[in-house]
Amino acid sequence: MMNTCHYSGVVRFIESQLSSWKEVRDRFEHLHHLHYRQLLVNRANIKLQFNSLRVRSTMAKTDCASVESRPCFLCAGNRPAEQIFWEWNGYRVLVNPYPILPKHLTLADSRHVPQSIAGRIADMLAWTQWLNEPLPENEPGFFVFYNGAKCGASAPDHFHFQAVEAGHTPLEQHLAGRSTNAGAPLKTCETGFSGRLILLTGNRAETLCDAFADVYRQCRNASEEEPMMNIFCRYANGVWQMAVIPRRKHRPDCYFAAGDSGMLISPGALDMAGIVVIVRESDFNRITSADMEQVYGEVGFFSSR
Repeated sequence: MMNTCHYSGVVRFIESQLSSWKEVRDRFEHLHHLHYRQLLVNRANIKLQFNSLRVRSTMAKTDCASVESRPCFLCAGNRPAEQIFWEWNGYRVLVNPYPILPKHLTLADSRHVPQSIAGRIADMLAWTQWLNEPLPENEPGFFVFYNGAKCGASAPDHFHFQAVEAGHTPLEQHLAGRSTNAGAPLKTCETGFSGRLILLTGNRAETLCDAFADVYRQCRNASEEEPMMNIFCRYANGVWQMAVIPRRKHRPDCYFAAGDSGMLISPGALDMAGIVVIVRESDFNRITSADMEQVYGEVGFFSSR
């Protein structure tokens, strides 16, 4: 456990965890041998990642009854004995034992409280800044994201963010091509490859929190506890870029379909960012650009559909 919060300290924490937990070290090493396919989807290149080790997450039952009937795997008493943590500001940093990308972390609340982003954006901005400062030369930093309780979170009963090594997702490439604003928050709305995309850019955390609160209110349906959304955050040169992707639903029809029509695609945040995790080899080999356009069309919002 460490009491400082900066990029190099996080990297040392990850190295310490992997040196003492062989099973998870092997999974991180396995990331270097995963197979990828690139597809052109809605005029952008996305990547399919064949990662059978993520099957538990892809097939996780997140309805209330199922969640209540199982132990919470983010709570201290239920985590593996090998899993160490670094505690800071009410959160516990954990190495994700089933990684999708290098340096995959879970930033879990030390309390067992529901996955709800209301009142948490300041925390997300703080984590994104601290995970990227001070950033040594030629180091990629971290990309922080949030899975809504009903659109990707495998633990909707325990609040958490996640972070991965920056630079791997098509969404980040898109954000890197956008101008940054060092003054008042800049809000833009557009259609990305996975649906409607709301971008917030600025250098003041307080005003970005206010800007996000407006987005939250605009996306919220009166009957919803929380609007379905995935949120992403990057930080460089004193400026945050936050991307909000509103969601129509969690899983596409093909997830539930029988026979040849069925494909186990269960989009969470990284899938919406263009790294689509596929757990069955047969699905990985046959998914087409048209299939992914259909998936994104069902789970995201497109103004022309």
